[in-house]
Amino acid sequence: MTNLIPAWACDVFSSHTVMVDGQPVPVLTGGSGPDLVLVHGVSGSLNMWRWNALELARHFRVTMVGLPGPRALQQLRHITRMQNYARWLMEFTQAAGLAPASIAGLSMGGEVALRLASEYASCVNRLILITPAALVPGISLLGWVAVGLRVLFEIPPALIPPVLWYTRWSDIYTMVNANVRMIDPELSTRLASIKAETLVFASNNDPLLPLDLAETYLDRIPSARLAVMQDAGHLVMMSRPELFNQRVREFLSEPARVQTGLPSATSVSPV
Repeated sequence: MTNLIPAWACDVFSSHTVMVDGQPVPVLTGGSGPDLVLVHGVSGSLNMWRWNALELARHFRVTMVGLPGPRALQQLRHITRMQNYARWLMEFTQAAGLAPASIAGLSMGGEVALRLASEYASCVNRLILITPAALVPGISLLGWVAVGLRVLFEIPPALIPPVLWYTRWSDIYTMVNANVRMIDPELSTRLASIKAETLVFASNNDPLLPLDLAETYLDRIPSARLAVMQDAGHLVMMSRPELFNQRVREFLSEPARVQTGLPSATSVSPV
């Protein structure tokens, strides 16, 4: 990420830096209202939110932040493991004065957001997990290549060029070499400790997160609900932006529940 504001965001968002662990972190912020932090997935960039950020900024103060790559995380004296990405995000939200905020995380960013809600609950108001990668089974490097190709195959053809253009390919390479472990067998047992009201996005044709696995979040997080986006692939916020934005607005605009452990509700999006 750079300090330059993408052309699509320049009329609404402004750039600034937040110091985290002695290092400047470039951030884009725009809109007004309750705070919403958008966290992209592995090898992604803030441009992944270009179909969502402007609309959401009409209702919320949206902050887009780029997760540090594995090399940057090592330079910040963190071990390159998922729990330390959560620690980094905790430090960021506190330094930026965003704690608590609603946190929306995509794929690996969803796991980071989930860990943040589990380990640093005071930082999270509401939690949005977008096709989260936290509970996926172990996948080899060749398997990740196959999943990546299927992701490209499942999204609308018009979105393939921007996905390829905005991918941070160096992060994929360094993440493999740094052996960042995305699978934590103990993580699923901690889902019940999440107190934040949670919305989980899934798709019936996601090559990484099958619906039966997505329902695990629904079963184990006390105040979770599931939004199934039909034929949206893995990048649901790009494939079905209008419906995604609507679901997020509705979720974040609801009155807060006064107690935890309420029955989960399943929200199925129309085709």
